[in-house]
Parts: sequence; C-alpha cells; structure tokens
Amino acid sequence: MEPKLYKDDIIIVKNYDTNLLEENDIITFNQDNKIISHRITKITEENGERTFQTKGDNNDVIDDFVVKPEQIYGKVAFKIPKIGKITKFIQNDNGLIKVFILILIIFILFNMNDNKKNRRKIIRKKYEIKKTREGYNREG
Repeated sequence: MEPKLYKDDIIIVKNYDTNLLEENDIITFNQDNKIISHRITKITEENGERTFQTKGDNNDVIDDFVVKPEQIYGKVAFKIPKIGKITKFIQNDNGLIKVFILILIIFILFNMNDNKKNRRKIIRKKYEIKKTREGYNREG
C-alpha cells in the first residue's frame, strides 16, 4: 500500500457500514486467514449483495478475488507511522527481555535516587534534633 501505508505503520480500522463504502476507500479484510488492507477499485452489486474489487497501491494488477461484506473488518481510519517496529521488537523474545531489563534498570535507578533523598532527610532530622537538644541544654 505504499506510499499511503508502509510496512512498519500501524493502522487503526474503524468498523464501517459496508453499504457506505465507496471506490478509493482503503478497507481491511480477511482473505484466506490473512488480514489485508487494500484500496477499493470497483464495487459491484448483484442480487442485493455488494462485492468489492481491491488492489494494493503498490501492486501492478488488481486482486484476483472479490471481497464480500462479511470478510471486511472496516475502513482504515488513520495510521501511526513506524510504531510497528517497536511492536515487532517487543514480540521478539530477545526484544521483550531487553525491554524488561530496561524497565528494571529504570526502576532501580529511581529507587536508588529515592533512597538517597530519604537518607538525606534522616540525617537532616537527626541534625535538627541534635541542635534542638543543644539549645535546651544551654538554656537549662
């Protein structure tokens, strides 16, 4: 579907009434257990049933099948560019482990920083208590 949609884009598909679909709409549908997003090139209506001829923007020929309304998930509403790379990375076992380790490191660093702050607070309170006691001893 390049240049409209690229391999690593994530698309958001909106459930859409198939009777409202028009030529040039990009639809997402199921064909032989594959999820495909192609542009509608022709709409045919026979015996009250609409069928859709589709073609990928980057393909030279139209698809050799027609799409029936029950195969259609919806119309492509918008895309989020390049997010697919992140999801592919996370779906990989090594990628998931690396993301988990990164989150763990960030958690540890924040925790260490909080511990330093808490230690400083404790030292400051001990110092304040000591100063207060010294003040009482001088007055008494």
